Amino acid sequence: MKNVEEKSEIVNIRKEHALQQKKKAREKRELGVFGENVAEFLLCNAGFNKVKSLNREKMNTPYADIYAKRHRKSYVISVKTRHKYQLNGLLNPRYKLEHNCHDKAKVVSEQYGGAIPAWVTIAIDIDTDTLSAYFETLAFLGGNKGVCMKEEATKEYECLAKDIRIDTAKIDKDDYNKLKIARNIEKGGE
Repeated sequence: MKNVEEKSEIVNIRKEHALQQKKKAREKRELGVFGENVAEFLLCNAGFNKVKSLNREKMNTPYADIYAKRHRKSYVISVKTRHKYQLNGLLNPRYKLEHNCHDKAKVVSEQYGGAIPAWVTIAIDIDTDTLSAYFETLAFLGGNKGVCMKEEATKEYECLAKDIRIDTAKIDKDDYNKLKIARNIEKGGE
């Protein structure tokens, strides 16, 4: 009898784990879509034109999420949106780009007529309802596959937004509220 109870408990633990993984995947997708919408708005404010979401044309374009032009240069841009702080309250210090990002960026660059691979990082602070965003070319990273988000490093990037209130960005408030709810649940709130 005890063996059956133990197996039942293991099954329940696995189901709960699978449910938690699905919730995390959903929040990650929502965070990504939210960030891409914010990035489009901020890039337009920074003087980029012909800003378009590549994911609306073809979901999950390798490396790039956005195509944009500025000063007669074309860019294919990867957007990485993360919570500014980890669950333990410490700064999220590094935003990873995808595996083989330099190779993937080269391919998508060629598909878009030699567009320059670049990135936008967006740090969201759910507690203060603010965000900061930065832009730079992939070449700036010198072969690294992650963007350092420590204060001294961000000073080297083009700042698209610094601690702006989220309600000033032209974004879907329902999408943001979903992110807040998901993050509060993740922190152990209701």
